Amino acid sequence: MRVGIDICRLTDARTGVGNYIVNLLDGLAAVDKDTTYLLYPYFGECFAKPVKELQKYVPAQPNFRLYGRLRPEIWVKLWWFGLKVPQERLLGRVDVTHSTNLAGFGLRKSKLAVTVHDLSFLREPAWHKANNVAFSTRSLAGAVRHADALIAPSRFTAGELARF
Repeated sequence: MRVGIDICRLTDARTGVGNYIVNLLDGLAAVDKDTTYLLYPYFGECFAKPVKELQKYVPAQPNFRLYGRLRPEIWVKLWWFGLKVPQERLLGRVDVTHSTNLAGFGLRKSKLAVTVHDLSFLREPAWHKANNVAFSTRSLAGAVRHADALIAPSRFTAGELARF
């Protein structure tokens, strides 16, 4: 099996999403030596800076690799947004794609799992910047429409997600 995982948030200031990704990778590395994991530095509208720093988060096992790290950001943006080429073409041939932070777009050749960490942008939009509310709302709509599975890291978030 081949699984793609979005790790682009690891170069942001380490908060809940970054900790979630690090713990997910550590946990998978501890229990799985067989699945091939492609770790994405670019995913949806997230472009990690700088990509080369992400290598330190890749588990030191042959079944994990940073995928697409040599592609220049400008090329990826042109490919996805300018030429409107399906993002799936840049994700490698995987069976499952895991979006670790709300991004959900249509995939034809793999299943999509999307982690929804919280819905505070809907419940308390005043706590967020307007562009984050717009991005998160748009991303959630895509996740609900396209995901084969939604992952909520808490019962509270799962309940909110069911209500919304």
